[in-house]
Amino acid sequence: MLFSTRGCLKICHIAPSVTRLSTCEPTKLSRHHEGICGIQQEWQEIAEKKGRTFGVKMHVSERMQDETLVLMISGRVTVYSRKVFQGMVKAARFSGAKHIIFNMQGVTFMDSVALGGLVLAYLNLDDNHVAMSVVEPHQPVKTLLEDVNFPDLIPTYPTEEIAFQAIR
Repeated sequence: MLFSTRGCLKICHIAPSVTRLSTCEPTKLSRHHEGICGIQQEWQEIAEKKGRTFGVKMHVSERMQDETLVLMISGRVTVYSRKVFQGMVKAARFSGAKHIIFNMQGVTFMDSVALGGLVLAYLNLDDNHVAMSVVEPHQPVKTLLEDVNFPDLIPTYPTEEIAFQAIR
């Protein structure tokens, strides 16, 4: 963990296939990261039991801008990152953000389980009065989202700048 006068930068290897890079205020550090980093041991045990190898990783970095939490997701989002994704949403719920933007421009692959996880994240956040929007990924993941009418359910924007303009 690296600290600065403005907050901290924390790199947390959550699971063999997931790395999380986070920035936050020092006062929010312990509660905010508790939910995500606590998953690491459980996930490693599951992976060892199943003898899985994970290939390309899912990476998540985050930043807070005003009352909006931006989660930048990149790499492969698959069934193997499911538990981490759920933990990430749970931790985001408790971050104090009123809106969460999932910036998926760096996502190179998404399977159907991950797609379902994104929809469940939206429903979970909506139940807790936290708005959610998505910055659309590039092809072929964009096509997957369009084929299942994802943008009809969750506000989806071509860029992060346009997403911020829409929520103001």
